Amino acid sequence: MESMLIAAAQAVSLEPPYDSVFGPLVGDLIDAVVLDDPATFLTAVEGQARLLAGQRRLRMSDIFQGIQLGMEAFRGALEGASPEKAQEARERLLRLEGEALLRAGVGYSEGLEETVEHLSQAVAALSPNDPLTGLMKPDEILRLMAVELDRCKRMNVSLGVFALSMEKPKDAGAPAGMRDWDEFLRSVGTLLRESLRRYDAIGHKGETEFLAVLPDVSRRGLQSVIERIRHGLAQECPAAMHVNTRYACIHLDVVDLAPADVLESIDGCLVRAGSAPGQIAWA
Repeated sequence: MESMLIAAAQAVSLEPPYDSVFGPLVGDLIDAVVLDDPATFLTAVEGQARLLAGQRRLRMSDIFQGIQLGMEAFRGALEGASPEKAQEARERLLRLEGEALLRAGVGYSEGLEETVEHLSQAVAALSPNDPLTGLMKPDEILRLMAVELDRCKRMNVSLGVFALSMEKPKDAGAPAGMRDWDEFLRSVGTLLRESLRRYDAIGHKGETEFLAVLPDVSRRGLQSVIERIRHGLAQECPAAMHVNTRYACIHLDVVDLAPADVLESIDGCLVRAGSAPGQIAWA
């Protein structure tokens, strides 16, 4: 039987793009018919469909049609070889065909899912925003801080920077009233966006810290922003009442610091703020 199947396979000729679908499957198809074991062929069909989908070379209809045309041509070649000897092989092929097409659909959809996941990861990596909170990633907020420090220095305007630091519960659970810690962080991020001006830069710096850069703001204006956020956390995000929060603030009338200096001052302020809930420390 094997030599008859090989001769039939050699007689199969498909036009592009269907040859790229069926051609790589022929060896597994022959093994499946000889051994009467469809698993090898069906696995190959699924893998080939996933590969073609991942490479975005063919549509699902092309993959289905390529397999169907290949199976029909293979049966035709067997019938032309020897109708008597080919009967058993034809029966095995008929049992394979329906499930092979089903496997092609499974493989194609999984291939698309892998492609979508890969593209989503690439987009997330390139995005300047943190996918959890929608705020800037650490590198991006630091880049914007450097830009604003330079701009405020050139234009001789003031600059405010503040950090909001929160102490995550020791049991790593969610604050009261929240499903999980991530939900709490998203709610804090939303409050910060709503409390600041549209041209202020806000970043999620580390799991429990937010950092904001406010160009051309007075010290009193910066203090008002902090009080607005404190009030908002108490009124609009009651879960924050169960989380220790600290604020570190820097106001520069004359901008003469580098980003690293600002971060060092912020860290020092947070240390001075200690663990008292809602404590504000100024540089």
